[in-house]
Amino acid sequence: MSDKVLVVTGCSSGFGLETVVAAARRGWRVFATMRNLERGEALERALGEAGLRAEVLELDVTDGGSVRSALAEIADRTQGRIDAVVLNAGIGDAGFFEDVPDETVRRVFETNFFGAIDVARVVLPHMRARRAGRIVAVSSIGVFVPYPALSIYVASKRALEGWAESLAVEVASFGIDITLVEPGGYATRIWEKASVTRNEGSPYTRFVDTMEPRMRERIDRTARDPREVGERIAKLLDKGSSRLRNPVGPDAHTMQVASHIVPFRARVGLLTRVTGLNKVLS
Repeated sequence: MSDKVLVVTGCSSGFGLETVVAAARRGWRVFATMRNLERGEALERALGEAGLRAEVLELDVTDGGSVRSALAEIADRTQGRIDAVVLNAGIGDAGFFEDVPDETVRRVFETNFFGAIDVARVVLPHMRARRAGRIVAVSSIGVFVPYPALSIYVASKRALEGWAESLAVEVASFGIDITLVEPGGYATRIWEKASVTRNEGSPYTRFVDTMEPRMRERIDRTARDPREVGERIAKLLDKGSSRLRNPVGPDAHTMQVASHIVPFRARVGLLTRVTGLNKVLS
């Protein structure tokens, strides 16, 4: 078994699952964590088909006790060694800002932002002790483009990116590298599981009713294989150092460039036309 120790959150499907498989194939000792162990069948199947193994533990990033219990168990099994962590657990609940209830806002931030930084807070002392480590935070193409009905999700990812940027400065002298991965459209279950707020009488209801099914169909039709993201993360884990921001997928690269060269108002106009907002909400 390798002495390189990796912890990944949110491993029941999607990027987390693919990262576990890709990293295990590259020789990492992987601790795959998830909120509900009953949802671990897909991961077990993927590992079995590849002839690989990982150590699976329960970890709910929104529960401080769960975070500390799981990471303490991992540290006990590895004599305190944690070389890298991938902060992947996330949810994609959506809705137009005026319609989204406060409890949904808090749920998204508790998972996508506060849960991620809580895990990082616990693993950092182990990395500082060895003066080496890497924290990879999974962000989103949404940080480059103003998607309608995703203001809260995007805000949580931009908060994650702002935190990561400052943290990179704070821990660089300890030999700890901070990396952001910004995937484009991939076939993960995050949007399948996402709830979309719909309020009767809201001026935005017509858009939700007419455009949401089309947007979900487009995601299903054009989304890429999430193994690409898992492989990219695994490669970044093996690098001595990496860029802070790492878009993954052609759409993410395009949107990153566009965010720098296309004026914001022009992007707003284009998106309202592409999504049909200019017609549905007029």
